[in-house]
Amino acid sequence: MLSLNDADIVLKEDPLKKIYVEITSGCNLSCRMCYRNFWKDPVGSMDRIIFNKVLRDADEFEDLEDIHFGGIGEPLVHEKFIEFLKLIPPRYGVEISTNGTLLNEKISRLIVERGVKRIIFSLDSPQEQGFLEIRGISSNIIYRNIDRLNKIKKDLRSDLPELEIEFVAMRSNIATLPDIVDVADSLGVSKILVSQLLPLDESQKDEILYNSSDFKDYFDEFLRRAMSRRIMTRIAEYSLKTERVCDFMERRSTVIAWDGEVIPCYRFLHEYPEYIFGRKKIVKRYSFGNIMKRDLRDIWYSNEYRRFRWIVKSSLYPSCVDCVFADKKCHFVQDTTIDCEGNSPSCGDCLWSRRLILCP
Repeated sequence: MLSLNDADIVLKEDPLKKIYVEITSGCNLSCRMCYRNFWKDPVGSMDRIIFNKVLRDADEFEDLEDIHFGGIGEPLVHEKFIEFLKLIPPRYGVEISTNGTLLNEKISRLIVERGVKRIIFSLDSPQEQGFLEIRGISSNIIYRNIDRLNKIKKDLRSDLPELEIEFVAMRSNIATLPDIVDVADSLGVSKILVSQLLPLDESQKDEILYNSSDFKDYFDEFLRRAMSRRIMTRIAEYSLKTERVCDFMERRSTVIAWDGEVIPCYRFLHEYPEYIFGRKKIVKRYSFGNIMKRDLRDIWYSNEYRRFRWIVKSSLYPSCVDCVFADKKCHFVQDTTIDCEGNSPSCGDCLWSRRLILCP
């Protein structure tokens, strides 16, 4: 039962369907727009005891479909990644977000044999020099690894995993967006996700594309090429819309961090600065509990977590992005601790809910 103003609201059960597991917050790269460059959080990796608890708790959810290796870190950095992958029961679909640099033959073969459903590769430029500037490593390494994965799929006569590319669009790489379709086509990629940049420091503020029509031609050409190659696309908005939709809430998902904390979405995984149309905000980490102290089922169905999901899905929280007080030293927009209606954590400035930035 949830009380709101003078109303008592009965919340129906919303079964958990997807778990994102950040098995490590470490990475082998240092991409210039990555959160890891701007936080003060300790780098950590999930202990096997915690991962086993994740799987035991997951078994309590009959509707759970997918387990996604993701988060802010690179999952293949974890020394027990192979072991963890083998531990996941076959009833679950497995997804992996990766930079692709560590995808060797042993891991690739295991991925195909396990029937991993989807792999999302981060590729932000089809040009070698552009990729070097963004990721600090040669894109040819990733291309070779994907080619090898495709050969193993062919040898084992498997259609899985489906391959997807995630491209973060910004002023410095938007002209290359249409050409990423050619790369995707040559690598057997079936889908391209185009997100946009969330600036994390002053130097990135002028890289954003949203709320400008100057770059529409690049997006249009990208879509035209993708359609001609029969490659599916999921593309971020490039102007501010009224509607707010949280993919994590809609998909009935949660995130479990490397230390066992249960986090509602990627945005609250760590503490870091973000710039909302040039206005600085501090995102505070937020957890609804730790699975080493409480079962995931108890956390997921707790009154606090259920209330949060209902508020977000119903968009019953302030819209700080376009609020007239946001730039007038309103203290509620300084961080995500609480909003002006008493909701905690605060989602009022979330650009993911505006579809300017997309979740994998």
